[in-house]
Amino acid sequence: MGARRLFLAATDFSDDAQHALGRAALLAQEHEAQLKLLHVVSEPSLQSLKGILGIPIDIEARVLDEAAATLHRLADGLTSRIGIQPEVEVRTGDIAGEILSAAEQADLLAVGARGSSGFLDLFLGSISERLLRRCRRPVLVVKRPPETPYDRVMVPIALGPSSSTALRASLVFTPRAETTVFHAFSVPYENTLHLSGVMDDDIRRFRERAQRAALQKVDSMIAPLGAAAGRVRRSVEHGDPARLILAKESELETDLIIIGKKGESALHDILLGSVTRHVLSTSRADVMVVGEEMDETVGVALSTGV
Repeated sequence: MGARRLFLAATDFSDDAQHALGRAALLAQEHEAQLKLLHVVSEPSLQSLKGILGIPIDIEARVLDEAAATLHRLADGLTSRIGIQPEVEVRTGDIAGEILSAAEQADLLAVGARGSSGFLDLFLGSISERLLRRCRRPVLVVKRPPETPYDRVMVPIALGPSSSTALRASLVFTPRAETTVFHAFSVPYENTLHLSGVMDDDIRRFRERAQRAALQKVDSMIAPLGAAAGRVRRSVEHGDPARLILAKESELETDLIIIGKKGESALHDILLGSVTRHVLSTSRADVMVVGEEMDETVGVALSTGV
């Protein structure tokens, strides 16, 4: 048996961050994993506070002691409600940098969708952008109060490396959930074909061919999952990916979306993919973001039977 897995939940003590702690605790209980709660005291904010208050000698110690006490109270609450005993850690420094550093030792990072400073606002703030772009572990963005284990999972795929990792991640972290793989396809230069006078029946045939080709590619991604492939459904539809993903989320009553960090474009790690950003900003379900670089972590988890 492999080493016990570690799930990390970062909190700024906001309501949404507490949802992330609860969800991480449920996942840790389900997977018999260790849970660590992390709070980072911003060094720049601490220095500003010192200046405002005339630099009391013990202000830093007082802030850190209060943060630790609050974190311990949250941990005790999770123990009483869920039966899991988390570790706690308080750090001082750059918030994103310290979270990323701690996440290197974890198998999953859970964060709230919106913290006390709008952790994940409509356009993705600087802290969340850095976490999602640079974290080498799956990042779970929790949007709703956790009540039960994830039951209905959707994995939107773009038929590239990140998509394959997202599918594998669904088996690792939600092994008992009903999983639907979803792909939105398009016909190359379809608008140009319309403008060029190509008949609607011909365009319809092009769509049917494109859909069959997409289904074959989806099946080729599912097939290596072995016995687990039998519980994975697939859906392929024509149209805009961002719009269709949100419509499918509602149709399936999805409670978790697992999506690749980026599209299969030349931008690579410079930016989050536009579809991923849109899903993060507008979906109602929780979102787990994975990247191609996480495949080693997810693969180890599969082999050790998380």
